Amino acid sequence: MKIDRLIGILTLLNAATRDRRIVAFHYYCSKGEEDKRVEPYRLVFKWSHWYLFGFCSQRQDFRLYKLRRLWQLELTQEDFFPRPAPEEKKQLGSHFADATT
Repeated sequence: MKIDRLIGILTLLNAATRDRRIVAFHYYCSKGEEDKRVEPYRLVFKWSHWYLFGFCSQRQDFRLYKLRRLWQLELTQEDFFPRPAPEEKKQLGSHFADATT
């Protein structure tokens, strides 16, 4: 991922997390692609990549999204009220999948 694109994504997601605003994006993965609406909670650098940890409205679950797979990212005007993440989800372990399943 080019550094300028990464900085832009990190800046937008940091603002969304701080302001508690939902983000929308198009997401690509090995199982296909899908439009997403996510409540962003934190940015994570793990396994040599940047990820977004957030609550997916379609899946009704907390997920990790690899930033290099995010396209057409936008900050919406919709606010969200933070929900508690289960402790096992906060561990950000291998049980997280950034796939659409």
